[in-house]
Amino acid sequence: MAISPPSDLILDVAKAADPEKLKLASAKLQSLTSASATAMRGADGPGFGDTYDTLAGKGGYGSSIDAQRVGMHSRTAVASASTGAFTANQRFEALILQQFIETMMPDDAEEVFGKGTAGSIWKSMMAEQIGKQVVASGGVGIADMLQRSMALRNG
Repeated sequence: MAISPPSDLILDVAKAADPEKLKLASAKLQSLTSASATAMRGADGPGFGDTYDTLAGKGGYGSSIDAQRVGMHSRTAVASASTGAFTANQRFEALILQQFIETMMPDDAEEVFGKGTAGSIWKSMMAEQIGKQVVASGGVGIADMLQRSMALRNG
């Protein structure tokens, strides 16, 4: 059984694009990435932005596309790290949302998630991350309702 992973769609499109438009888009992404890296610097000393500037600016990752990819992954990691400080009520809300979201996802999307056990694991992981992001952006009110209920009970 051979595995044929899908190609990187964004890179395929970039390679097929007009070279002038690709340069323009790369320059715009680079300026946005630099602005984001600057914004991520902490007041208490060097943060991720400094590390990114060092690696991307000094050729640590080669091309500008590689540097942009590092910036995208790192911004995602910073966003994920910020969602790690959930209260117990928020974690419960994320779990409930994960179950709702996973139920709403299509069952016949093997081309998206894969087949068998691996596909169901990927589907579950995606639902989990969506649930966490919903809670991180304010949630649907389950955590707040639980907090108020516990305050009334204890109080």
